[in-house]
Amino acid sequence: MKENIFLLSETKALVAEERKNTHQIIVNLREIDRLQSYRDLHYPSLFQYLLVELGYSEGAAMRRITAARMTVELPVLDEKIAKGEISLSNVNLLKQFINEQEIATTEEKMALVDLVQGKSGNDAKAELRKLKAEREEKKKGSEDETKKKQTRTVVSDESDKDIRLHCSISKKTMEKLEKIQGLLAHKNRKITLAEVIDEMAEITLEKIDPARKKVTKTVTPIKSEKPTRTVPTQTVTELHIRANGHCENCGSVYLLEVHHKRPLCDEGGHELSNLLLLCHGCHRRESIKYFGYDKVASYNKKESADIDEATLVDINIDFALASIPRQIPFELLY
Repeated sequence: MKENIFLLSETKALVAEERKNTHQIIVNLREIDRLQSYRDLHYPSLFQYLLVELGYSEGAAMRRITAARMTVELPVLDEKIAKGEISLSNVNLLKQFINEQEIATTEEKMALVDLVQGKSGNDAKAELRKLKAEREEKKKGSEDETKKKQTRTVVSDESDKDIRLHCSISKKTMEKLEKIQGLLAHKNRKITLAEVIDEMAEITLEKIDPARKKVTKTVTPIKSEKPTRTVPTQTVTELHIRANGHCENCGSVYLLEVHHKRPLCDEGGHELSNLLLLCHGCHRRESIKYFGYDKVASYNKKESADIDEATLVDINIDFALASIPRQIPFELLY
């Protein structure tokens, strides 16, 4: 009997310790996400860091990421997670409900927290389904809001297999695709929409991909006391070719930007050896490391009126800061 009591007592203590560790992990992930520290290990996203570096399953990784970000949106959740008053699964249910129902006010979100607090996953789902039905009932009689959401579902286990793409497009866009298909049919009578999209992608990349532009000569930027902020086009082309069109830190191809290892404000220049091609996230991380988080984050709070349209056009917009409606160039930090 004593052994059984000890076993039950020990298990309860371990659960308390597990809860404490889980909360600390959420706190750490929140800070890692804020600073984007995972990019120092060459991961393109926090999700990949949790999957590969920490060995979480996809579901466990998403629950922790969502919880970490929700505690920023609703700080009260931090204490509730620490005390075990709300589970990570229920936090994820909250986030899904908030997104689906487009709930914006803090008061409504707090009411949802109270609704699912202390409940099991099934009970929380039942309460949210009931609330959803009530909200939809109130909307009856009003005009239906039409939403066109584009979604992509990738069905592929290996990189060499075809990718199945599902998306919603307007009738006008479909008419354009059919017209292009008809024009290309002169070359291939049996051309499919997939082949049309491939042809369009080739034409677009030929026009906008710097790595495909021909390098006519090597450009040596002229050193001056106050160099222009705009990186020469030829140098940008050489940089894209060197990087093969990928982020030179994490390998991403999304929103690539030119980064100065040594900033212009610190007598850095536009020499190829001083430049890196980085994705938007890795570029921001490097700026945080160089200038400090507070200085970089301060630009998030600036109104777009601080920069006029002409300035945005003239300045190299490769240095845009993330997470603000109208992006402010990193070069303003220099």
